[in-house]
Amino acid sequence: MKKILLIVAIVVCVAVAGTALALTTYNDATPLGGTLTADTYLSLSLDDCSTTALALEVGEYSDAYTIDYDIAKSASVTPSATLTIALADAGAGHDLDDVTIALFTNSNFSTPLKLGTNATTGAIDQENGTAATLTGAGTITITGLNASGVIYARFYVDGNADADDVGGTMTLNLVSAAE
Repeated sequence: MKKILLIVAIVVCVAVAGTALALTTYNDATPLGGTLTADTYLSLSLDDCSTTALALEVGEYSDAYTIDYDIAKSASVTPSATLTIALADAGAGHDLDDVTIALFTNSNFSTPLKLGTNATTGAIDQENGTAATLTGAGTITITGLNASGVIYARFYVDGNADADDVGGTMTLNLVSAAE
């Protein structure tokens, strides 16, 4: 009986020590940066639409909104899609007049997403394009998407804005291009 109790005690000690070591290692791990909430990660499939209320702070950059879009089609069809990012005022005295959105191709915001200079096409043109930004309510349209990808949207609210006046929504619409 003593041997059985000794074996059980050893197993319990090893389990407790292993758990403590695992938790210590987990809690001491370096975070990869940022937090993820339901409102900051938006995933769209082809012919999909998503609307989210914006969580913004006056005088600060917001958390990045990760826009993950999937435009995969069958192997015999070349995909082509248009992504529309529409910002709308919340109404009732809440607007986006002091809010600026900038789109980026990477999560550390060092490479702006550039759209071609031809305003009617709005296709991505990293070489010769203009950085995709918008101040206030309005729409950014990105055309000619032929592969799935990720875009990072970052918002800034002017430090002189009244926090009680800022409010709005972002609506994403990913549709197939006309055949």
